[in-house]
Formats: sequence, structure tokens, C-alpha cells
Amino acid sequence: MTPLREEEEHRRENRFLGHPNYVVVVAEIAVLPLAFGLVGPAILLSALNVLVLWIRARAEARALRN
Repeated sequence: MTPLREEEEHRRENRFLGHPNYVVVVAEIAVLPLAFGLVGPAILLSALNVLVLWIRARAEARALRN
């Protein structure tokens, strides 16, 4: 596969989620507290994690553009 073709495939795969792996990371953070019935901490930690990942994704996108 040529580099241009790979980039096109990547764009199509990530059309809706720019960083699909981050969805898994957010779920991982929620699973452990939920396994022990701790809904509040699961929500709080997941929300904080989403915030951190949002900042990180923006920084990564900016770095890739430059």
C-alpha cells in the first residue's frame, strides 16, 4: 500500500472518532470502580479522563500539523 493510500484509509477509519483507542482508555478507567459498585468515582474519574484525553488529542493534532 502506498503512503498516500494509507493516509486515505486512516482518514476514512477515523472519520467519526479521531482517536478510537481513547474510547477504550475511557472505558478502562470506568470499569474498575464499577466492578466494585462505585458509580460516583467511576463517573468522576471518567469525566476527568475525558478532559485530559481531549487536551492531549488537541495537542497531538497540533503537533502533527506542524
